[in-house]
Amino acid sequence: RHHPFLPTIQCSHDHFAPREQALFQRLRVFAGGWTLAAATAVAGEDADEFEVLDTLGLLVSKSLIAVDREAEEESRYTMLETVRHYAHDRLEDIGELQDARMRHAKFFVALVTEMYAVASEAGRFDGWIERMTPDHENVLAAHAACGFHDDLVGHGVQLVGGMARYWEEKGMFDLGHRLTVEALGRAGADAPSGARCDALNRLGQIDLFLGRYDESTQRSLEALAIARALDDKRRIVEVLQVLGCIDNARGALRDARGYLEESLRLAKGLRWMHLDRSRHMMGELLRREGDLAGAEQLYAENLAESRARGRRAGVHSGLVNLGMVAAERGSWKSTELRR
Repeated sequence: RHHPFLPTIQCSHDHFAPREQALFQRLRVFAGGWTLAAATAVAGEDADEFEVLDTLGLLVSKSLIAVDREAEEESRYTMLETVRHYAHDRLEDIGELQDARMRHAKFFVALVTEMYAVASEAGRFDGWIERMTPDHENVLAAHAACGFHDDLVGHGVQLVGGMARYWEEKGMFDLGHRLTVEALGRAGADAPSGARCDALNRLGQIDLFLGRYDESTQRSLEALAIARALDDKRRIVEVLQVLGCIDNARGALRDARGYLEESLRLAKGLRWMHLDRSRHMMGELLRREGDLAGAEQLYAENLAESRARGRRAGVHSGLVNLGMVAAERGSWKSTELRR
């Protein structure tokens, strides 16, 4: 039904300057919209952001793309499916589709990796999750592209490791599991690296959430071996936390204690969020073992830290944990819970 529009698109396309035609064609690789920064990355090696912005404005004036200037952070552009098909055909004709897809994939892998690192450093993920939602379709397209290019296999592992938290928070466990297994199973993705360690550890957590304890343990033990080989204390702590959580869930409390005690010891030399998580998981284990005093002390330390840092989510979690300790004791009017 869109066929009558093709002559109009063709006419506009033919009147563009070569650089305008080139950008228009390359915009086809986006899924669900894009930003100026993304368009500049896809445009080519020496693309100038101001020139790209001018060309985007021209394409908007010709109604070949649309712009949402009310978007959160920065303007986002979109392309009708009819126009996308036309641009795809032209891009294939000139043999630049694969280059555009590679640039697109590398941009979104870098975006996910950098933004996830910033969110992790701050210990706050709400803003990161909000930012990634409009580009989720682009992330899926980037994942697919990494499976078609040998040079992008490592990028694909980075991508799923960075996106795992997003899929967990959104409840997309099956999607996250499938894509991570795909990325880790590609030829050349088995090299022991920090990115593979992270992806395996996140996959272990997804398996844990899905109740697949054996698979979860297997992934996490491989991740731990890589982390120890790299002598990366942060990664060692993060994997130990997951292993402790797995064994706590399956009732292997002695093994869980070994993992969590080591994570607590190592976390004291790292940033506060690692110690916070290790204390929380050890508190969960102690509560299950019946050591309510020990659990209460760890929960209270985390609550005090969260209050000092103004972390509302941490305060909420700390109060809930202390409330559960009070409930198990029968202390329904705990002073701490009324504060």
